[in-house]
Amino acid sequence: MNRFPIVLRVNAENSPAQTRTPEQTAQQAVTYARDHLFEKDAVQDRRALYETALNRGMGEITHGQVRLEFERRMQAGEFREAQASVRGPQITTAQMVRMEREIVGQMQQGNRRGYDDPMLLQGRERFDTLERHPELNRSQQEAAREVFASREKIVGIDGVAGAGKTTPLAVIREGAEAEGYRVEGFAPTSRAQPRSSVRPALRLQPCRCTWRDGRGRTPERSGSMCSMSLHSRPPSRCTSL
Repeated sequence: MNRFPIVLRVNAENSPAQTRTPEQTAQQAVTYARDHLFEKDAVQDRRALYETALNRGMGEITHGQVRLEFERRMQAGEFREAQASVRGPQITTAQMVRMEREIVGQMQQGNRRGYDDPMLLQGRERFDTLERHPELNRSQQEAAREVFASREKIVGIDGVAGAGKTTPLAVIREGAEAEGYRVEGFAPTSRAQPRSSVRPALRLQPCRCTWRDGRGRTPERSGSMCSMSLHSRPPSRCTSL
């Protein structure tokens, strides 16, 4: 009848003591919140990080301790302030900034191409592919036409949610395969995969980047990417959407 309490006492006596200070708990909770939140988005609400860290702490830490740990890392350069939004103060991390600079650098390097470089889809096949898909609206046709005629390695299709970006990607895939490319699809969610990919999709993080336009301004855009990598025998003809 008393066997269960006795077993519990024995296990407690034989197990090594595992005590953590509130500072250590706050450190581990903020690390978890950083890794969990920034896996999905490059920019986050500061309050979301506090909330996730507090939930991870499971009552062992206070809001003040989490804020103190966050501010310590902010001063160390791990976290950085981002442009504020209607949701409140926004933050990012030094790692995310470094990754996005590398991505933009690769894009700029890969897009230094001229008229001597081939288009994605050559000759009459560009027009024949579009004629086989009268279901495309005007903007979708224009997007597919510009990608087919592109000589750059990296091309982006931008649009609001529900605008129909995935539909022209399927047409672009058809034309690329007809040209001899091997197509691999990537999407931020599994729902966007089936029509744009011929293989199981991998997750892509939503991106947030700043660039300079022709007038020297620095507009900021944020959104998700739905991509296709197109590979052929010549390594110079690799295009990503």
